[in-house]
Amino acid sequence: MPSRPPAAGSDRHDGQGALPSFREFLSQIPRLGRYYRAHGAAGFIRRAARAVGERRWPPTSAYRRWLQHGGVSPRSAVPSLRDDTPGAPLLSLLVPVHRAEPGHLRQLYASIAGQGYSRWELCLADDVSDQPELTRLIGQLAAADARIRHVRLEARHGISGATNRAASLARGNVLLFADQDDLLADRVLGQVAAAFAAQPELDLLYTDEDQITDWGQRLAPVFKPGPSPFLALSFNYLTHLLVVRRGLFERLGGLRSAFDGAQDHDLALRAMEQARAVACLPVVGYHWRRSRGSVASSSTHKPWAYAAGRRAVEEACRRRGLPLAAVQETPIAGVSDLRWEPPRPEIVVDLALAGGAAEVEAWTAALGGAARGARFGRVTLDRWPAAAERPTLVVPAGVQPDASSLRELLSWTGVPGVGVVAGSLRHGRRRADIGWSLRADGLAEAIAPGLARWAAGPGLLGSAPREVAAAAGAPLLVLPEAFAHAPVGWSPTLDAMGQLMFTFASSARGAPALFLPRAVFTSRSPRGPTRADLSRHAGWSTGCAALHEGFWVAGADRYCPRHPLLDALGMPASPIPA
Repeated sequence: MPSRPPAAGSDRHDGQGALPSFREFLSQIPRLGRYYRAHGAAGFIRRAARAVGERRWPPTSAYRRWLQHGGVSPRSAVPSLRDDTPGAPLLSLLVPVHRAEPGHLRQLYASIAGQGYSRWELCLADDVSDQPELTRLIGQLAAADARIRHVRLEARHGISGATNRAASLARGNVLLFADQDDLLADRVLGQVAAAFAAQPELDLLYTDEDQITDWGQRLAPVFKPGPSPFLALSFNYLTHLLVVRRGLFERLGGLRSAFDGAQDHDLALRAMEQARAVACLPVVGYHWRRSRGSVASSSTHKPWAYAAGRRAVEEACRRRGLPLAAVQETPIAGVSDLRWEPPRPEIVVDLALAGGAAEVEAWTAALGGAARGARFGRVTLDRWPAAAERPTLVVPAGVQPDASSLRELLSWTGVPGVGVVAGSLRHGRRRADIGWSLRADGLAEAIAPGLARWAAGPGLLGSAPREVAAAAGAPLLVLPEAFAHAPVGWSPTLDAMGQLMFTFASSARGAPALFLPRAVFTSRSPRGPTRADLSRHAGWSTGCAALHEGFWVAGADRYCPRHPLLDALGMPASPIPA
């Protein structure tokens, strides 16, 4: 006889759920069958082979062990606000309800009611569920708890319309979005309240998340980067728990029914454009239920949602004035590939190369193969140019030219708001890194070193262009805007340390450095170090001097969460006793 799911908010949601591994395997058989029917035998085998090494999530056993020791991370503990603190905000949770499993809705309520923070209200909009049992449950919960506000719609509104109707019931200035069958993590409401109380300009906040089975087992955590507008164009990395200040939500006009299925992605894109401040709360604040029919259980569910997401991205690019040519599907469901209009007229690129005349000739040939009519202008050997009016390709020693990867770098020359675009190095079948993270003490670390070239990587961060704190090792295409933002008084070098310093300085001053996963170069040099202490570099103090107040507080991990991604999801060894 199967054991019952644990009640939400109980200590059974600690990663030690009652689900035996064999039962979990049996529960996945229907999912595997659906994938096989959708993609055939060859596609099924390819996907299985990729899943073995993609390192998108940690092994369930490693995550369980990490949770058993408190879920410790190298970042500081996130404060939680007491509800009797003066000025503590009222949090309004918006939940559209349609044909929900009553037991799941009851568990959602329990996960909210069990929080240490009590200044919340739950706003439910029943979107014509036509389930007497569900209607009775909502009435019973509302009768027992005055913090529950609810309305039953007379006609179907869809998920956006129902959520907007729930928002109309809200009295709080901070809106949280949850699904009817998911769960909030313990203490997350107090942590959200503390973040908004401490930052009056904070308009948009999101947390890390994981998945939970009906048997209470937690798995597949996603540790998210700091605010990354270009990453959000490729896929909705913010997802759950999404929190928006009410004033911004109303200015945006709420959710839009034309994007149902990706309405949260559309909202996140619009909110990131207008928010005064955006922050990632570095806690697993939301448990996404892995149930039948959920995207959490299989990416083959709800393909129409991915189409709606691509439409949201197309509209966002138009709003931002980006030269979008097409939004294409990728082998990873939900991740889009942005193709830009080719820059015109012909591209003239300066070259800074660590090498001799023979290497210049090889790179010249590769540039001609990358873009018809492209050519190098000024060429400097073994030194970084002082300034540039044209894009400059910076090539460290030992990197072999590659026309397709060069084409990927050059495609970003006409995209506004970018300072540097960087590829990655390949050693055999693995990448040296997928960007670098950076701490306030100057410690720079390679993100996910040794990741397979085709792997999506932790949180899909190896699958899409995104902002990084710094880049090194691979060729960089430095755009003129980055030179304008570089500090004076020091001259960068072509080696890894010089690249790290320059890309950090550019990113910190508003000309972001982007990592491009499709630009992969081969190096003749041995694999380099995965750590660097920039505080020892002569340009560190100069580079930090002009940073705005609160720079490190607002994004202490500089685009790389849980430093660095909890050892690429092997989970950190330091806080867990041997």
